[in-house]
Parts: sequence; C-alpha cells; structure tokens
Amino acid sequence: MRDLLTTIMFFALAALCGGCGEAVYIYSPPVGPLPRRLGRVPPETPPRVPERLGRPELAAGPSAAPAVRQAHDGRVLSSRRGGQASKFTRPGGAAPGEEAVVATVNGEPLTRGDLVEELMVRHGKAVLEDLIRMKAVEQEVARTGVRIRDEEIENEFARERQAFRMKPGEYNTFEAMIRKRYRMSMEGYRGIVRRGLLIRKMILRRENPSEDEIMLWFYRNRERYDVPAEITVSHIFISKDDPQTGTPRPEALVRGTLEKIRKALVRDEDFGALAGRYTDDGPTRAKGGELGTVNERAAKLHLDPAFFEAMMVLKPGQAGGPVETRKGYHFIKVTALKEGRKVEYHEVRPRVQVDYREERAAILGEVFLRGLMERTKITREFEVPKR
Repeated sequence: MRDLLTTIMFFALAALCGGCGEAVYIYSPPVGPLPRRLGRVPPETPPRVPERLGRPELAAGPSAAPAVRQAHDGRVLSSRRGGQASKFTRPGGAAPGEEAVVATVNGEPLTRGDLVEELMVRHGKAVLEDLIRMKAVEQEVARTGVRIRDEEIENEFARERQAFRMKPGEYNTFEAMIRKRYRMSMEGYRGIVRRGLLIRKMILRRENPSEDEIMLWFYRNRERYDVPAEITVSHIFISKDDPQTGTPRPEALVRGTLEKIRKALVRDEDFGALAGRYTDDGPTRAKGGELGTVNERAAKLHLDPAFFEAMMVLKPGQAGGPVETRKGYHFIKVTALKEGRKVEYHEVRPRVQVDYREERAAILGEVFLRGLMERTKITREFEVPKR
C-alpha cells in the first residue's frame, strides 16, 4: 500500500504504507510479521504524520484541528496573555469563539485564541506553505480534467487490505486500522485516496512505457520479487555481560562456558537441552533456543552480519559456532530450510507494471510540483507570527 498522503504532496520517495514484495517474517514466532518493505511503521504503532503533508489537523494533532482550520479561514487571530494583546492580529476584530476558554491554570484562563496563536507560531508557516501547494495542485487537477472512478478507489483499498493480510469482507477491521493509524474516518480517508490517485494519474497521463522498458526495470529490481529462502533456526546465546547486573563477565568464565557447549555439541548432545541449560536468551530458553522461521531477505537486513553469514552456510540439522556478535556469542542450529527461487517476469507482470508506475510517479512528482509552483501566482496576505 502506498502512502497516498505522501503522494499528494509529492514527497513520495519514501513509502509509509506501501511497497512491493510479499510480507516477510523474522523470528516468527516469537516476533511475528514485519511490514512489507521492511521499513514501514506497523499498524499498531501510534501514527506520526509529518507536518509537510498538508493536513494541519494531522500535523498539529487531532484535537487541534478546529483551531487550525479557524486559523486559515481569513479571520483575525487574537488572544490576551498576561493582560496583553496578542502580537498577531488583523483588522476586523476577533473571530467568533476566539475568546472561548479552553483551559484554566490556577484560575487563569487560556482561550481558543491563545491556542490558535501557539499553533500558528509552531506550525503555521509549514502548514500555510502546504495549503498553498495543495490548492495549486487541486487547480491543476481541475484544469486537466482528470477523473477517478469509484472502482479505482476500491482497488486501492483492496491492495491495502492485502498488504495487511485482511480478507475482503473485513471492512470493519480495515476501518479500525485507518482510524487508529491516521486518526480519521473512512470517508475522510477515501477523500485522501481519491486525491492521491488523481494526482498520480495526472502526473502519469503522458507516460506510455513500452513492455521492454517495464521488463528492463523488472530485471534491475528483480531481487524484490524473488521468493526468499526461509530458515528455521535455533541458537544458544552466551552474553558478554551478566544478565542480572549488566556488568561485564570475566573473559575466562565466558570462554569456559563456550568450551563446555562446544564439546557437548561435538558429543552430539541435544541442542535444545543445552539451550535450556546455558542460554542467556530468556524468551527462547523454554523452547530449546528456537528463534522460529527467518526470512532470508529480512534476516540479511536485520540480523548481525556474522550471525547471518554463519546461519546461511549451515544445512538442515547442522549446528555451528560460537559466533561472536556485539552482545555476546551464539551457537546456531538450522533445523529446516525452504529454498527460495527466482521469479520470472510473466509471473508478476501486473504487479511490476503497478510498481513501475508508482516509482515513476514518485520521481516525476517532485519535478511536477517544482514546475507547478514556479508558474503559480501566489500572494501572501499576512506573515505567520514568529517567537
């Protein structure tokens, strides 16, 4: 799923919600699935929406939305702090509700005007510039006559549900995820998706890549489509530091423990029993050191390189080590291996076409926005306040 909020403002080189390739796992169990693209914030993580995305109510927080909208509706912003008038006013008098009390501190009131002014000082310039860009983009969309069908929006939702492994009928679950992640209703999110699709279509309306161009792009990015190997792995971890006190262990003590484990493995003693007796990795001790199934692509990115390289040379049933990492030493055993495979273009052609166009939209979007702002006439009626 692509982050259409980001697409709207054309800062789409980094994708929050999207990407290509299948969902991957690392240490699952116990850790569970990683997000697609291995860098997206999981849906359960509290959202942090950048200020530059052009939605002031998200940039400043949901509770601030009414105040921020009022700050941009063309009316005066006024407040009184400590009995003095606000430093940021415009002709016309206070807007209705500006003097409404939003909190009291030891009996002294804080007004809506105080809140609005503080939001303007903190976020006003960034929000104003984003609103200007948004308005210019909306005007360009109207000028070009680009349209989006409801079917296209539903297709985008279907892709997002698939990214989160939701079944087609799990609308309530999908809606709950949107509310939690973006703090907005489905109606509001639908509008964001529609605008993002409009802009993407407008940018790409003159793009007509040949099959050869798309195929060449596939081979340059083939690794993201290949099916990675999956390795089921266990380990015995000996920490350099005492797990109870956090103080460094005597090197002789650590070396002695490593030698005991090595000799026991040479005698073909049970790996799981040795893990239960020696490992300093508490969560895996009761499971005989089992880490679970590791996706090779994710493991390469996230595991210590020494651990990863040692793991990849082992065959199922083999154990090796000790391998030194930053925190300690590992004995590693591979218990199962599902080989990966190369994927051919014809197997993923529809997905490649979508990914190619999205990457082109991200690249061309910045060029488009820069050119659009250069030819747009902008008049700023007031200066955002500063501290």
